[in-house]
Amino acid sequence: MKIYAIFFLITIFLSLGWDRDIKILRDFFVLILVTYLFVITGWRSYTVGTDTINYVSFFSYLGSPISDMHFFDLLEMLHARFEYGYVLLNRLVYHFTENPRWLLIICALITYCMLFVFLKKVSKDPYLSLVMFVCLGYMASGMNTIRQGIAAAFIMISYIFLLKKRGVFLCIFFIVLAFLFHKTAILFLLAVFLRNWKFTKKNVVVLLLGSFLVSIIYGKLENLINQINYTDYANSGITSGYLGITLNILLLLYFLVICVMSIKNTNLMLHKDIKLDSDILPILIIISIGVYIVAFNFSQLTRIASYFEIAAIVYVPNCLRTIENIKLRMTLVWLTYIVLLFYFFIIIFLRPQWTNITPYVFG
Repeated sequence: MKIYAIFFLITIFLSLGWDRDIKILRDFFVLILVTYLFVITGWRSYTVGTDTINYVSFFSYLGSPISDMHFFDLLEMLHARFEYGYVLLNRLVYHFTENPRWLLIICALITYCMLFVFLKKVSKDPYLSLVMFVCLGYMASGMNTIRQGIAAAFIMISYIFLLKKRGVFLCIFFIVLAFLFHKTAILFLLAVFLRNWKFTKKNVVVLLLGSFLVSIIYGKLENLINQINYTDYANSGITSGYLGITLNILLLLYFLVICVMSIKNTNLMLHKDIKLDSDILPILIIISIGVYIVAFNFSQLTRIASYFEIAAIVYVPNCLRTIENIKLRMTLVWLTYIVLLFYFFIIIFLRPQWTNITPYVFG
């Protein structure tokens, strides 16, 4: 518990403006904070995270030469659970060392290197973005569902190119890389097709009505979901059930409200770079809400929602940063910090099984 509280205290302390808008100094502070998360993720005990011990147990099996295992057993395992990218990573690490500790370190290194690049490229307030990354469960995902943690990291890089006019090809490339670690990531291709959508009432209604319609006809889609092969997690402790989904939806609605308030109090002529963000990113947040609505029928769909929810990590800080009224800006920033920390610690205290990252122990 203390190790997370220390991170939040340091991050919020640095967010007070000690870098004085000196980009090099800010990047250095952010690098220190990202390294902090890298260390506690890579050097955690095998007891921290629901699936950590399972990944460690399979490391030797996945890393051993194919001749040492039954070929059809390997194919069955790939089809049932492990994607080719993750198997290849295991085999690569195993080639150099048989110590599973290094698997956790390499996975954490991949995740947090990409997180640093993501924050450096697209976030106007990386401190708030980092707090959102942790509080929205992406750090916990990296400690629990390691494969999806890596997939989410690749999706973060795809966001960089999604926000560029000529970045479609590279965006798709990183989505495919994410797919090699978690099959659900391929559904983020929807963002590419919607990148030119405008954030209008009509489009919001269309997306939400679409999610309600999918929720109603969910039964007919159940076979498709079964083919993705994640129904075996349905009864795992990682799922947060109806309460967790409801809290996520409320949190995303809060984000949208404060962002709309921010835009109304922003001089867009002074912040022209927010225009693209104000279109595609809220659309992705709306999609995330829609997927959460469908997830009331199958809670594991929250895995898909998390890819679209990454948009909030960029959109919220960027919108708040552009508010002209300093008093209003600081009020909303601090309110957001309070909401996020309240959300995080309430889960840690009252629903620790949702994240399984406490008690934290170094390995």
